[in-house]
Amino acid sequence: NGADASVTGALTPVDGGFRLALSQMELTQGSLTARLAEPASLLVQGQNVRIDNLALDVGGGRLSAAGEIADTLNLNVDISALPLAVANAIRPDLQLGGTIDGKATVGGTRVRPAINFTLKGNDLAAAALRQAGLSTLNVDASGQSSTTRLDIRASVTSPEGLRTSISGAVPLDDGNLDLNVDLDAF
Repeated sequence: NGADASVTGALTPVDGGFRLALSQMELTQGSLTARLAEPASLLVQGQNVRIDNLALDVGGGRLSAAGEIADTLNLNVDISALPLAVANAIRPDLQLGGTIDGKATVGGTRVRPAINFTLKGNDLAAAALRQAGLSTLNVDASGQSSTTRLDIRASVTSPEGLRTSISGAVPLDDGNLDLNVDLDAF
């Protein structure tokens, strides 16, 4: 697919598994570059993974994760100024723009994960939005999920005057959709 990757690090056996210490990592495809922002370490023991710190610079934005994935989940994910334009390297027809900021905490268990999140999209642009007469969107969302539903609260605005808010629940199983969408201006 035309991607180039380079990785420098060490793989060390530890009690019941191994530790992967990454000192350098870079993936390049066309104009898209993702690189390790700082040294990272992952400990893998059976089905359990501990991420001491994994921070990636993706197109000038940052994606980081730290925590543990085991029978009990304790994972934190942070997204800072992640440019959506990185997807244009793979699908240029999308013509994406803008940035995403967010945080997610993953708790609970493997069987019953619980996720809390906040997400902010700034100046989000896409070919499909322009075709609909919208230059950009700003999105502010938060929510939590369980194994059966996603509870969400969000607002969406545009320079053209679109103002809407969304709240409610989306089923992740056989439940019913329960969303309230208030279109304040269009």
